[in-house]
Amino acid sequence: MVATDAGIAVVTGSGRGIELRRYDSGGKQIGSPTLLAREARVADVAAAAVGDRLGVAWIEPGVRVGAAYSVIAGTRGTGFGEVHHLGDVAAAAARKGGHLVARAEDGKLLVFRSGPAEPCRDNAEDQCTSFLVQELMTDGPEPRRIPLSVPAVCERGVAAFSATPGQWLYGVCSRKSGAPVTTIFRVQFSPQYAVANEVLRGCMPRGSAVIDDKILTLGDCAEGRRAVRSVTAVGAQTEVDWSRAHVECDRGGPALVVGAERTPFGKISGDLSALLPDEFVPPGARAVFTGVALFVGAASADGAELTRFECRAGKLVST
Repeated sequence: MVATDAGIAVVTGSGRGIELRRYDSGGKQIGSPTLLAREARVADVAAAAVGDRLGVAWIEPGVRVGAAYSVIAGTRGTGFGEVHHLGDVAAAAARKGGHLVARAEDGKLLVFRSGPAEPCRDNAEDQCTSFLVQELMTDGPEPRRIPLSVPAVCERGVAAFSATPGQWLYGVCSRKSGAPVTTIFRVQFSPQYAVANEVLRGCMPRGSAVIDDKILTLGDCAEGRRAVRSVTAVGAQTEVDWSRAHVECDRGGPALVVGAERTPFGKISGDLSALLPDEFVPPGARAVFTGVALFVGAASADGAELTRFECRAGKLVST
């Protein structure tokens, strides 16, 4: 699920294939579902929107190797293009979610995903999984970063992928040392600079989000939920206790409160699911704020279930 210029787009994998449902900013469905790809067996699906373009990517499992695909559709029901093969995916990664994220940045539709299994670069006797960034284009994907090679990938391999102007942040989770550890790569484009840091040791990745110019990477740890805040590629990272994050309502609408910091939902870019307490977002669900209400999309037997939340009597409640 992703916010678009027309409201909300919900993309699901069903028995028919990849389906797109469109809603206005108030949650009213627009038209009928659009079938973007037939007979797709989906383990993971992600979407991002730029202007009137919606980029959709998904992973299909296989016996020996999985595969990733993409398609670009119109956000306002203006048709869709050809399905493109993004590349192979390691069989273990292709059987479950957490190995694919889509983001929009500077007019680009980007995907960060698991790739094929390969011998590790520092020890060819060990098996690693490649991870790569691709830009979704009308005539096919284009690589945008040198692929990573990651040993002992966690159950959720893609730990983070977010962007702010002039900066990308992407992260992967590995169990090479036994406990899960997220490695964050921060890339600044002008002047060019890149740095990698290990964070959230012992925590399972939850995802990432952007608040103003800050990128947050979150994880679920034994001591509770935690976040790492990155401002710029060259700046210091700070760790934040996220276990007491909660939502408050006032005349300005819903806001996320962490310690002394209060952030209106309208200042949070893209998917809010990694940031919000579990009472609002069940595992695997996505959350977007349209300015009218918070919408949470979760998989259901019919493809997707959309729940609307609004501030009523000072509380964020399902309406």
